[in-house]
Amino acid sequence: MESTEHFNRCPIFRSLPVLGDAWNLLILREVFTGVSRFDGFRKNLGIAPTMLTKRLNLLIEEGLLEKHRYSEHPPRDEYRLTEAGRDTLPLLLLLREWGKKHRGEQTVDRLLDAQTGKEIQPLLIDAVSGVAISEREMVREMVLASASMMFMRVQRSSMSSREWNSSSRMVTALISLRF
Repeated sequence: MESTEHFNRCPIFRSLPVLGDAWNLLILREVFTGVSRFDGFRKNLGIAPTMLTKRLNLLIEEGLLEKHRYSEHPPRDEYRLTEAGRDTLPLLLLLREWGKKHRGEQTVDRLLDAQTGKEIQPLLIDAVSGVAISEREMVREMVLASASMMFMRVQRSSMSSREWNSSSRMVTALISLRF
């Protein structure tokens, strides 16, 4: 139970139901490239209508897309990115680069800078230091001390004082892991 609580505090874990789905990511990719209507998604992705409807509704529910009516007769909607949806662009670009590097260079398109015409090569930069994230060592710091305390509380009842002190040091060490 408490391990589930721990996972629920993790932003990656909480993002996976929406951003861990391939169709959702591909729909967002299409919106970023100008596709905004149901038929356009169907044509470009080859996705079944029921699956597309389900994914679009989820993206709306989760606040990544908004639905806007562009025709009353017949009723037709288009889908636009919200702020949360626009914030997925770096994720999509970095995922694309990772795929090119680790899943083969064969791509069907290139992303070009509209002003220079040169291919875009995404890089994640720390806004505070200006240093590329991949070039620096990071330390994960647990913001909520209660997460480690919950783990230790669960373990405490079945441990001797010596085991408890050792476990306490282990949890502290795990929180300070470098990755």
